[in-house]
Formats: sequence, structure tokens, C-alpha cells
Amino acid sequence: MPSDGPSGAGSPTFPDGDPRARHDGIGWVTRAVFPDRSLRLTVGDGTDHTPVRYAVIPSLGHARFLLPLASRTVTAASLLAYNALRPPKVRASRAAIGLLARAGALGLTRAPVLSVHGGPLLWDHLAELLGVDRLHAAIGIRPPDPHHKPTLQLFDDHGRPRGYAKIGWNDGTRAMVRAEAATLTDLPEPSGDLPATPRLALHTRWQDREVAVIEPMPRSVRRIRRPGTPRIEAMLAVARRGGPPAPPRPFGESSFLDTWRRRATGAPQPTSTAQPTGTAQPTGTAQPTDTPQTTGRPQTTDAPQPTGAPHTTGTPHTTGTPHTTGTPHTTGTPHTTGTPHTTGTPHTTGTPHTTGTQQPTGTVTIGAAIEALVARDGDLELEFGDWHGDWVPWNMARHRGGLLVWDWENRAPDVPVGFDLAHQAFQTALSTHGRPAAACAAAVDEALHSHGAALGLGPRRQRLVADAYLVELWLRTYELSAGGAGWNPKLHPALLHVLAQRLAG
Repeated sequence: MPSDGPSGAGSPTFPDGDPRARHDGIGWVTRAVFPDRSLRLTVGDGTDHTPVRYAVIPSLGHARFLLPLASRTVTAASLLAYNALRPPKVRASRAAIGLLARAGALGLTRAPVLSVHGGPLLWDHLAELLGVDRLHAAIGIRPPDPHHKPTLQLFDDHGRPRGYAKIGWNDGTRAMVRAEAATLTDLPEPSGDLPATPRLALHTRWQDREVAVIEPMPRSVRRIRRPGTPRIEAMLAVARRGGPPAPPRPFGESSFLDTWRRRATGAPQPTSTAQPTGTAQPTGTAQPTDTPQTTGRPQTTDAPQPTGAPHTTGTPHTTGTPHTTGTPHTTGTPHTTGTPHTTGTPHTTGTPHTTGTQQPTGTVTIGAAIEALVARDGDLELEFGDWHGDWVPWNMARHRGGLLVWDWENRAPDVPVGFDLAHQAFQTALSTHGRPAAACAAAVDEALHSHGAALGLGPRRQRLVADAYLVELWLRTYELSAGGAGWNPKLHPALLHVLAQRLAG
């Protein structure tokens, strides 16, 4: 079995000419989808009699899509199903190729053909479990990344969509698949402003892969209008699981904070000359300057502000992190909220650990940032609830006058209400506009200033939710790194530097 590494580690186990030996997108995807070395994958020598063939779109060196060539019907359906969700240029391109496929003229594209010899394949196993005679898989190609998961769009012989299969192929992505499967069985039925979601059709293991099959979306789904405008009512419905608001609780006394401290245990500890005001001192006792204590103080008045302009629009991004609400994570130990993390003694003081990791001046330890936040705002009462965890316009569609939302693998309970709004603003700025971390944090501030009142957040609470989201995001980045995904250079150490600046005043 080849290594799980996406960049080609272990690829010499495959012969020259086998796409699994490549170090690019098609290399890691084919290694993840076709791990069995008894299979033979070739490019360019398939015939109409080869059992499984794919057109590599647009080319082998720039592969974006493996298009099944089982029949004209299946090939065309793979291109045309849910095309209304795609951006105009992509929609037009896929429609043109789909028409060629339907007419039997796909050869005009001169796309190379990838052939798979041998079996059985994953979708043969899924067809048996789902009670379908036969399934065919259209396979998207993404750049190599240890926390990307191949997603297969499944079709039957008649070209009808039968679901989306998500494949966990390493520790981190297996945990993500388990998390989403658990979440989809736990979500309440949609009603009112609570969005609909595709449900779990199947959760299984195949070889060493963790596989979740999500039911197909309705054919009538369409792209959302005004994608940059946050859907505040739907966010609140998700946070409250379609029910009434939860009573607010002091941030400094929340179970959410306890979980943060546990997750921060063992995190890399940078050297810093710019510790934020109120951070934990070497003795382990939080020492605020002119900020309120976390207990024994009356709540600070915090009147909501009027709403303002909507945030800018966005396009799909490629990041994703595991979540483990009630499901195993990479260490095998359940975690109450958030993402997989390394095990260790619970962290309660925020005192820096000395691991020897050196970072630029002006950064802080994540533990110190947490304690500074508690020292500054521990008295503030917040509403806590669920969050989707990856609330962005490219994970949603409109259907029958309502909202349909997918990709729930990062959902977590008991987080400050407003995290989904912060996430949409940050990820849109990061992934769509390519902004640095500081500018993404400013986009979070803008979104909360404009829409925080609708979430019951006045100015101080807006600031707390914004900074808390940045801590949560850094913890995700750390946990992915601890799981073998490596540090995201856009977020580390930049987020710690941003937090140091924001918490130093």
C-alpha cells in the first residue's frame, strides 16, 4: 500500500506511466481512490472494451476532472448534473463538453483516456450496499493536500445522481468523514429558517478508507443570489437548532473555554517580546491590567448596534478541517468540540510551554492569547450554540424558496453565536481575494459591525467574538499540522501575530 502522503510519498511503488506515481493532483487522487496495487492504471491505451475508462479533463498535466466514459448518458450526466450551481464560465464550458458527450463526439476534445484494469472498485462495493445494480463515479481533481478528501459523484446506468461519496484516506480525513456522518444523523429536520441539508445515505469502511455517501441534492437547486450577504436568520437557526435562544453565559465560566484550554495543551510556543495585556504570567496566574476579572463583576452594558452594509461575495475555497463531535479523531480519543488534537494534560493556566519552536517577534503563545481574552472579556455574557463550521456561499444553494447547506464536517456545539458570520467573512477574504491574515481579521470586524446587532452582539461582544474566532481558527490550523497536514503558511505564524496586536491594547 502506498503512503498516504499526497505529494507522492510512496509513489515509486507504482510503475512508470501509472498516474498514481505522479506528484500532482491526479497522482494523489488516484492513489486515494485506487489504493489497491493489484489494479493497473494506464493512460492512452484504453479501448471501448476496457471496463472502466475516464477522460482526463482538460489534460493529464492540468487535470481537473475524471469523466466516466461508461456510456453517453453517464458521461453527459456527469457534466450537466447540478450545472446551475457553477459559476457562469464553468457552467458554459461543462455544458459544451456535455453536449459533445451526448452526441458521441467527446473525442473532439482530445482529452487523454485513463483506463482502470482490475477490480472490484469502491463504487462496486457501494452499489451493493445501496441496492443499485451498478454505479459510476465522476471524480474531481484538486491540488495535493493532506486534508483534502476525494469526492465522487455517483450515477446509475440511467445517468441519475445517486449521491456523493467522500473518502477519508489518512488519519485526518478519516476523522473528517466520521464527523460529518455523525453530524448528518444528528441534525434536526429543517423548518422555518433552519436550512435543509442532504442526508447521510451510507457510512462504511472499504479497505482502509472511511467512506460516507451523502444523498444527492434535488435537481432544482440553484446558486444563491447575493452570495456576499450573510444569511443571519439561517445562522441563528443553526446555532439554536431551530429552537429558542439559549440563555447567555459568562465567557470566562464557559465549558467552551475549558475545551480551548485542553486543545491548546502541547501547542508550539513561540518566543515573543509582545505579550498581550492581561496574558498569563510565568507563575500561571492571569494578571489583568485595567481589564475586568472573569468572576465576581457585574456584566458590562453592551447595546447592539444597527446593521450595515453586507459583506462582499466569494467563491469556493480549498481549505477544510476535521471536526470530532462524538466521533473518533486522529488520536482515537473523543473530543467534545472542534477538531482533532494531540493528547495531553488539560491546560488551565495559559503558561507558555517551551518546545524550542521559534517564531518572529510580536507573536504570542496561543495559551497566552486565550488568557488575555479571558482577562479582557471574561465577564461578558454570550449566547453559545451550534455552528456549521464552514459557512461560506459555496457550501449552499437555494431550493424552493429556502436554503440548502452542505459540508457539515466541521460542525460543533457550544461555541459563541457569531462564529459562522466571522468564518464567512474571513474565508471569503482569504480564499477569494487572497488577502493576508490581518486584512481577513479586519473583514471579520467589518462583518460583525455590520450584522452583529442581528445576532444580539453589541460592540464589546463583537470584538470578543472576532478575537475568539481567530483563536479557534489558529487551533484548527495547529491541529491539522499535528495530524500531519503541515502548517498553512497563510495562517501561521501570522494569526498569532495578529492576535498579539489585537490583544495588546
